[in-house]
Amino acid sequence: MKRVIIAGIVLASLAACNTADPESTYLVDPSKEDPVADFDYTVESSSGKVLFTNKSTGSIAYRWIFGDASGSSSLEENPSFIYRQSGSYTVSLRASNGYTSNVKEKVIEYTLPDDVVLIEADGNLDDWANVPWREDVNTFGVVTGIKTAATSADLYVLMEGTPEMAGNHIDISFNMDDNLETGNGNKTDFDIVKGGPGADMFVEDGGFFVYNGDGTGNYTWIEGGWPDESEFIEVDGKVYKEYRFNLEVGQAYVETPSDRFTMNIWLRDSNWAWSGATQSREAADAKTWDPFYVTVGEYRDPSEL
Repeated sequence: MKRVIIAGIVLASLAACNTADPESTYLVDPSKEDPVADFDYTVESSSGKVLFTNKSTGSIAYRWIFGDASGSSSLEENPSFIYRQSGSYTVSLRASNGYTSNVKEKVIEYTLPDDVVLIEADGNLDDWANVPWREDVNTFGVVTGIKTAATSADLYVLMEGTPEMAGNHIDISFNMDDNLETGNGNKTDFDIVKGGPGADMFVEDGGFFVYNGDGTGNYTWIEGGWPDESEFIEVDGKVYKEYRFNLEVGQAYVETPSDRFTMNIWLRDSNWAWSGATQSREAADAKTWDPFYVTVGEYRDPSEL
C-alpha cells in the first residue's frame, strides 16, 4: 500500500499498511524523483567480506538479496556479507522512495579465503570444505578422521568414523591451560573415563563437567552451554558428527587459559566398554596416551576480523 503525506496530514488508511514491507514504512511525498537503484562492491581479501556501496538516487528504503542458497537479505543502506562458499552469486538491490521502486542486479564472482571458518553444528558438511583433516592426530577403532577449527569464542570439531561410531557414547576432555598440575588430580596414569592428567573439564555422554582444582580429581556438573552437536550423518559409508564448544564458557573455569590447549576424544560402545579414541600422532608413536593440541585462531571466524 502506498503512503502519502498531504499538507502534513497523515491519511487514516495508514493504519492498515503492512509495516513488515520496507517500502511501506516511510511517509514520503510522491512528487519526488523516481528512484534509481545502483551499487558497487569490493571484497576484503583478508576476511572474505563483500562490502556493498549503495549508489542509488531518489530513494530512502533498500532491500538487498544476496543470492545465496539461504535467501539471505538485508535492509541496511550499505551492508556487508560473507558467502559460505566460492561461486557466482546474483545480488539484487531494490531501492524505494516509499511510493515506487527500482531494481538493480549484479553478478559477483566470489572466493572464500581458506582460513575463514563458517561452521554450524547442523549436519552441513560443506561448512568444513576449507578446513583440512588433522594429520597430527592418530585415530583408530571406529574413529577414522578429525577436523578442528578454533576461534577465540568457539571450538568446532568434525569426527569421521565407521558406521559403528553412531552406536557409541562419545566423551571429550580438555586441558585448557596446558598445565598437568591443575584440573584432574590424577597425574600418573591416564584415566580414560575422566580425561587423564591435567584435564580441566570433560564432556561425558553430552554432560559438561569441570574439575574442582583442589588436587583431588573431584568434579562438578555445569548446567548449560556445552556442547552444540549435530546428529550422526552418514555419507558414502562413513559416519560424521559435528560439535561446537563455547570456549568462553570453558575458559571461565580455568585460572590461566592458554591459546594452545589439548583435547582427547574417546568412544564407548552400547555396553559402555571402550571402543576407540584419538591421540596425538607423537603419543601414538611413543605408545602413550597424550591428547592432541588445538590452537586458538588456527582458523578464523568472520566476526573476529
